[in-house]
Amino acid sequence: MKKLSIVAFFISITFSGLALSLETKSADLNALSKAREAEINDFSQRLKSETGAALLATADLITGSGISDLGLLKEVEVVLDKVFTKHVSNRKKDKRVAEELHRLLRTHASFGSPTSLNYINKTINQTKKAVRTRARRLKPKVSWFKERNSIMQQADHYEALQHIMTHRYINLILSNNYSVRRWGLEELSRQENAEPIVFETMRKVLKNEMLQIQNDLHLDSLAWICKTLARSDAENSRELLESIAKNPRIHKKIRKYAR
Repeated sequence: MKKLSIVAFFISITFSGLALSLETKSADLNALSKAREAEINDFSQRLKSETGAALLATADLITGSGISDLGLLKEVEVVLDKVFTKHVSNRKKDKRVAEELHRLLRTHASFGSPTSLNYINKTINQTKKAVRTRARRLKPKVSWFKERNSIMQQADHYEALQHIMTHRYINLILSNNYSVRRWGLEELSRQENAEPIVFETMRKVLKNEMLQIQNDLHLDSLAWICKTLARSDAENSRELLESIAKNPRIHKKIRKYAR
């Protein structure tokens, strides 16, 4: 009977731990849902009120967020339609409006929606050469953005106190889609605002993968990890980067960016 009591005790502890873990995860998911809603509302208000450089900055933030919300996509379309009309009605070339059109078109494409192809094709058919060329380059990226968004929006690494972009960057860094991983690292390098756990994740990936290169894209993504750590987290990453730079077993491209 005593043995059974001990077993029952450990079973009880196990189930209590599982219940607590599930409760914590549920709270995190609830927090994530509220954070996403606040993020979308913020972007929506900015789209309605901003112009010029501020509008383009917001468009870039939306592009980088991995959001696929259809309501926000409609808000982007309202602004995009206005800029498109302004561009095609201009008799003289206006580089500023052309840039606005391209950036907003890219933001629309970043939702990974098939409707973006309609806007891209309209731009190709009705605009001047420079904008037309850039629109053509966006075509194959619509499906790429769709896959990127799917990876970014996974909630496995979300914690309630994190910035909403933190778990998205972690998702990208851990992804075996090395093209998507590289995009995330480039974005991080530009933003320079990642939380410590993002850099910790980079270091773990680097340690685990630097001697097991799968292909050129994989190699490129690991070089970008070194570059990002050296630029944005040098103090905490110095020991690792120095050891990589001195290790002849590691590919020379990775060692180059670890210096």
